[in-house]
This record gives sequence, C-alpha cells and structure tokens, in this order.
Amino acid sequence: GVRKPTAALRSRVEAALRTGVSRSLSAESPGKALVRLYNASGLGGQASLSAQAVNEGALRLLIASTSQRLRDLYVDDLQRVAGPRSRVHFPHLYINLQKRSAHAIPADVCAALEQKIRRRERWSCTEKAWVLGARHEQTICYVLAYSLARASAEGRTAGVWINLGMNTGAQGHANALCVQTGTDGKARALLYDPNYAPSQEHWVHAQKAINDALPGVRRLLEGTGISSPSKAELFGHGLQTSLGTTERHQGWFSSKITITHRGFPICGSVVHLLASVWLACSGGSAADALPDVEAA
Repeated sequence: GVRKPTAALRSRVEAALRTGVSRSLSAESPGKALVRLYNASGLGGQASLSAQAVNEGALRLLIASTSQRLRDLYVDDLQRVAGPRSRVHFPHLYINLQKRSAHAIPADVCAALEQKIRRRERWSCTEKAWVLGARHEQTICYVLAYSLARASAEGRTAGVWINLGMNTGAQGHANALCVQTGTDGKARALLYDPNYAPSQEHWVHAQKAINDALPGVRRLLEGTGISSPSKAELFGHGLQTSLGTTERHQGWFSSKITITHRGFPICGSVVHLLASVWLACSGGSAADALPDVEAA
C-alpha cells in the first residue's frame, strides 16, 4: 500500500524537482514547460510511422522495429538521470494498447522467444518486432517476462520501467508500468495512471490487460527463480487533473455550485516527470517505493 511519505523522502523529492526538472524548464512558463516535457517523454505520438511496400509483412516488422528504436531515444533521458550504477532496468519496449490489427507469431519464433527468456538472453530487433505486433495479451505477456529475465541478467532487479498506453496522438493516454522488487524479494506490478485518484471511480483498461497477462508471465518464468507479480496495483493522486483547470459554475436561480476539474492533455509529461523524480531522489537505486514517491 501507499504509506504517508516521510519527511526525509519528501525532502529528497523536493530537491530532485528543484535541481533536476525545474532547472531545465525554469526559463519557460509552466504551460510551455509541460508541453516540452510531453514532447521529451516520447509518449505523445512522436514515434508514429507509416509507409507502403509490396511486402506488407516485412514492412510491418520494419515499422515496428523502427518505431521502437525511435522511442529508445526518449528513454535515454531516464537512463542519464538514473546514472551508470542504476539498479533499474529499461527493456526498450513499449506496450501500445491501441486497437489495431495483429499478426500471429510463427511457432518457431515463439519457441525462440521463450527459450531466450529462460536463458535470460537478448531478443533481436526482428524478434521484438514480432512481439510488438502480436495480440495485446501475447505482447504484454512476452514483454513482461522478457523484461524481468533481462533485468535479472543485468543485475538490475530493483525495478523495471515500461511505458505503455494508447498511442493515438491527441486521443491517446499514457500510463507506465513499474515492476519493483522489495527487500522481501517479492515483485509488485505498479501501474501508474496520471488521472487516477483513490477517491474516484476510475476504471483503467491497462490494469485489466496486465492482470490478464500475469498468469502467462509466471508460466514463462517458471523454473528460472525470477519473482513474478501476482497482480497489477493501480496508484496515483490525480496529478494530471491537479495541474489542470478548476471551474466554478452557479446557475442564476440556484444555490448549487458546480466545481469542475479538467486536466491538460499532458499525461506523457506527468509519467515522464514521475520517472525522473523517482530515479533522481534515489540515485537510481530504486530504494524508494514508486507509490511513496508519487504521494510525496
């Protein structure tokens, strides 16, 4: 659960905001700063591609691979914040929950993917492209299992950060999944939605999608000794909404006052900001629970 943040944690979070993000954005207005941070996150559709070719299958794999490589550029900022001794793994994979056409992964490719997961080996760009274009539940299952396996191989087992959402441009919404392992060795799948707040009735499609995939993740990691989460935990305090506008309206003949909160379309900014602060305040060690940092 989310504990009340300690004074020490709050102090480190404030220091990370002052010396990190605020320094790079201090010359801009808050609105422009948030828009630039949104662009810097790579979660606003900047990596969308389209093309035409005679061989549709080969083109589909090429576009998936190239789009992922473009998104990798945006992850570089987080890796710089984390530092060379970071215990957080970035698998360079994005989970896109946008409704789309999907292709079936050939049986021999599936066998190779699963063998590499068990051996903690790297996937090739082509293998990643097959996974990214598969059915959502299959993509999530493979991405999570592979990410945890590679984190184990690299010795970066404190946390695994994966951006996800519905990449539909202005209609999209960015989330993030962080698999964080505590001192007890148990893994938690922490799903962050910048609009979510515990006091609201807020249903997030990504949470169901992750929960549906977790049994398959445990199957793929069986016998490896790698801890797998049992469920996806949604957290947040409506930060995107808090950074938006508040309107008060009272009818001419009514004593009732209606208060409406609207968040700016900056979900990618908020997700990127949380990741940066979390990494900065712990020096990349991921010693602090992500929900505690968000709450601070």
